[in-house]
Amino acid sequence: KVKHSLVDSAYNDRRNECETALKELQTVVDIKTLGDLTEEEFEAHKDAIKSEIRQKRAGHAVYENQRTIKAVAALKENDVRATFFVTGENIERGGKAAEDLIKQSFEYGNAIANHSWSHDYHTLYPNRTLDLNSFLADFKKTDDLLKKILGPYFSTRVIRCPGGHMSWKGMEELDTYLNENNMASIDWNALNRDAEGRKKDAATLAENAIKTSEGKDIVVLLMHDTYGKEETAKALPTIIKYFKDNGYEFKTLS
Repeated sequence: KVKHSLVDSAYNDRRNECETALKELQTVVDIKTLGDLTEEEFEAHKDAIKSEIRQKRAGHAVYENQRTIKAVAALKENDVRATFFVTGENIERGGKAAEDLIKQSFEYGNAIANHSWSHDYHTLYPNRTLDLNSFLADFKKTDDLLKKILGPYFSTRVIRCPGGHMSWKGMEELDTYLNENNMASIDWNALNRDAEGRKKDAATLAENAIKTSEGKDIVVLLMHDTYGKEETAKALPTIIKYFKDNGYEFKTLS
């Protein structure tokens, strides 16, 4: 099992800070989402945000597309495709720029899959136990948004449960639903640890990815491109080279 209470609290704090920062910015610039701002516009207007920590959080959101762009570029340079599990709330926060990036990534051949709308553990798993109706409603919001971005016939048969399927109680009900609908929940069996502990440099992230993958014929490697994960894109060339050198083939999950 994975302990998530502190991670959950931190995630919700970051979300609330971004929402407050957006309201402060809206007093000086006409935007609907943080993603509507260019990096230059954010730097010009960030003083409207009256808290240093909120400035930092909003900056992460504004610059988030750049992190994803760098990750996609690293994949393209190495002729590799990956699966991006996305959250609808982050797409909405990123505005048209985030929608365009998802479309471009999908057209390149990356798989786009559902990681929920809210990533809110209290909604999805109250008392650490699955609430299937809330879970399905939350995921449907992201499905609907992805159809709006990628077309009405877009669908994905894979999801990733926030916090991992293995972490929560009562997941048998979800398993039954997924089986009945020819779907699958994807967990990971290797990771670069970019979401654990202190921020790590690219070399350490690559080392973690390689170490946790050793001895496995099939590797599902978990990495992130969200706030504070700039080093992950830098680690990708080393990670990709390791797997290619050791005879692995790269596949997407869809």
